[in-house]
Amino acid sequence: MQGLAEQREASHELVERKNRRIEATDRAMQDTDRKLGVLLDQVLIGEFAQSIIDEKRKALMNQRAELESEMYRLSFELEKMVMTSGAEAELIAFANKVSGSIINADLETKRRILELVQTRVNVLGPNKIEICCLIQSGQIVDISSRRR
Repeated sequence: MQGLAEQREASHELVERKNRRIEATDRAMQDTDRKLGVLLDQVLIGEFAQSIIDEKRKALMNQRAELESEMYRLSFELEKMVMTSGAEAELIAFANKVSGSIINADLETKRRILELVQTRVNVLGPNKIEICCLIQSGQIVDISSRRR
């Protein structure tokens, strides 16, 4: 399907950007871990007052927690952006099944479908829009066997 190929191509750049951000976050976490190691060495040597070490440790632990949270958020967003081949095949099969039913549906059935579908239109640019539709769970209607 041409729409899925376009979707895959359009999301490729976004996926790459997200992957670069994940790599940068990972490097920042490694740097924070390294700083925590240096801090531990300073504790063992006894170079600094305990209050200074405690303050620095707290700041580094907070920074690490924020980075872990960012890593989780980015990974979750990336997971939502990437469509597996199995999910793509399932989507194509469902679209083929539904499209035949909608084409052959009477006016009343088409009206009911429009009532069930939540539609969101995102303006991506002066000549480009994205239309997202969602059928809420429990409201799916089998129109393939409906008689006229």
